Amino acid sequence: MDINQPAIQIVAAFLIILILLLTSVDKRKLAPYLGVGHRYISRTLSRPLATSDDNASPSIAFYKTLYHRLQNLEQYPGIQEQGRESFATWISDALNRASHNPARDILSVEQYSREALLAFVQSQQEQVTDQFEAYHTRRRKGGRREHFPDRDAAIRWLRQASPLKLVDGAWLGHINGVSTPFNLRPVSKGLWQILSEELGDGDRKKHHVFVYQELLRSVGHVPPCPSSSSFIQTDHGADDVRFWRAAVAHLLISLAPDCFLPELLGFNLCFEGLQLDTLVVATELREVGIDPYYFLLHISIDNVASGHTAMAAECVIRYLDHVRDSEGTQAMDCAWKRIKAGFVFCGDASSSSTNAVATGPSMLTSKPDLEGDLLNIFASKVNAARGIHCTSKARIGSRTMVDWLEPTAFRSREWQQDFLRNLTEARPWVYKGDSQKSKLVQELRWGGRMFGCFTDRELGVLERWIDTLYHTTMDHTRMSEEEKELDMAIGTIHQANIGRNNANDIQAPSAILPTEPGRLSRSVPIRFRLPNLLPLWFMHGCLLEGFVYAPALTTSEMGCAVIRILRAQMGFANEGPVAAGMDEMSRMDSPGIIEMGLELMKRMDLPSPGNITDILQAYPSDFAERMNRYAMAPVANLPLLLGILLAFIELQEKVVVSDLLSRESSDKLADIVLRERDSLQVCHTELERDRGQYAKFCSGYQMGRANVDTCLEVP
Repeated sequence: MDINQPAIQIVAAFLIILILLLTSVDKRKLAPYLGVGHRYISRTLSRPLATSDDNASPSIAFYKTLYHRLQNLEQYPGIQEQGRESFATWISDALNRASHNPARDILSVEQYSREALLAFVQSQQEQVTDQFEAYHTRRRKGGRREHFPDRDAAIRWLRQASPLKLVDGAWLGHINGVSTPFNLRPVSKGLWQILSEELGDGDRKKHHVFVYQELLRSVGHVPPCPSSSSFIQTDHGADDVRFWRAAVAHLLISLAPDCFLPELLGFNLCFEGLQLDTLVVATELREVGIDPYYFLLHISIDNVASGHTAMAAECVIRYLDHVRDSEGTQAMDCAWKRIKAGFVFCGDASSSSTNAVATGPSMLTSKPDLEGDLLNIFASKVNAARGIHCTSKARIGSRTMVDWLEPTAFRSREWQQDFLRNLTEARPWVYKGDSQKSKLVQELRWGGRMFGCFTDRELGVLERWIDTLYHTTMDHTRMSEEEKELDMAIGTIHQANIGRNNANDIQAPSAILPTEPGRLSRSVPIRFRLPNLLPLWFMHGCLLEGFVYAPALTTSEMGCAVIRILRAQMGFANEGPVAAGMDEMSRMDSPGIIEMGLELMKRMDLPSPGNITDILQAYPSDFAERMNRYAMAPVANLPLLLGILLAFIELQEKVVVSDLLSRESSDKLADIVLRERDSLQVCHTELERDRGQYAKFCSGYQMGRANVDTCLEVP
């Protein structure tokens, strides 16, 4: 867990490069530090990372090698050191190129403020929408397609882009681990939520990499798994060095999130923005008869009001507020420079020249009436929607959607009321009293063209509003009876869930698994050995965190189950039909396993730790260190890690019925346990099919159980 000397040198040299490029500091003051910087630079600048965009460049072999090794870290452990060096070199080169024209990029925002950040983001959004409107005007006047002259050209491009698209989400693959400083977890958790949504929140059909794989299959192309050696060895049409280069950038910046968190925030802010190419590609794929849903998904889920663009901006704001409050304004200014460096790096590495971002989060004011709440939601979307719907022929009443969502007009209260009146009568978009039949709701759900534009909460408001439109003519007595039936159904579901968190859900030899560990009573006092419990409690969160670093590994049913387990452990809400977006970031009380450990220590009046290293120094544990080592090879050790996790789920169940946590936190931990067991059942079913894998699972459980028992006081 300790940072070694070479790593310190890398970070020091990198900071020197940033200071020299982004400030007018007197270089003489840096003389004591320049020696290590020069040694580092001379050793790494020879690496061919920042090459030209010439597709015939021989450096494509270099990028392919890095691409494979960065997705197979346990087979190539030395690649992490090389990768960090390459990243620092590349980012300094990118800054040097960007400095020649800083007025066009984020470098023009010299001083950070929330207002300045959101103004810059807004200007980038407007630039993209203006460009798309210009494109649409050219096409409307008879202009030809500008990306794909025909279907064959589109298929060639989809194949060329596959190295990048098949690592979608990888730039966040190592975020929010147990090594993250505890006071930064509110920031890193927001980033991990973006990663989770990139991975479909553990739902395979929503997983971005899987969606792109299905797109390739639909055009007759089935490439090897992107993390396999076959992917870089076979000729499957991915011969454009720019996409390999961009994909490597995504994998590189993910390697050291604790060291390079500001740069990662900037990269994320840039990449999660609306891109002109995405809008044009979605338009032209449809025209040549290819399903554009992968690209429509990114247009909607990255939306400015509640999607990834808003979340990315919010993460930057939270981080800089934290730095200012804890370290002062000067430290915040330095962090802002590093965020800008990450933004520039993303733009430099991108295969597209139009990688722009949209505006920041919209702060909605909640109102007691559904109509007012719904109008606020639509009002928050108009800037994000401007220009994007210009190809839509849909009409609401006498106006097109483009006309209704014109930002200036929508500020008028009369205009808003007129919009709602027309929307009420706009079949098939709205069927009064039947939200599920309404096309607007269908388009906002998974599979619809606007999936991700509304959060789960926002979609719920829309559905309730539609359902209440029929109430003026309904028989309320009959409705009351329906409500009673609904309550009975909910009660039945609740009763069915009681008692599910027991080992009978997971069939295994009785010598390995106890009969019913979940049936514990609060009347039975459980006492813990805190010096043994604390290091294992904090460290067991590391067991599965490394499995998501290569997104393609998580497209299987077991991989998706692992994602859902991690979501539960980190305190995210239950998975819903649509992405939670900003609603999840607005949840103030959503503790995960780490946060519950901190609460436990506070309730015991123990010193507050700053990170996992503080825990292990105060409470040394050989098994905690062993778990960390096992977790560093998450693919090879997955069955073992899942078995260990099962033992810790049983420990969690004992904590639930103890007095270590508040009653509220105990209830939340009980929910986490239930979700973990449900997803672990999926993994167990898969592992049972392979005797060797299942033996590792049982071995992991036995090992975990033996160490969990050391946390308990023997009566």
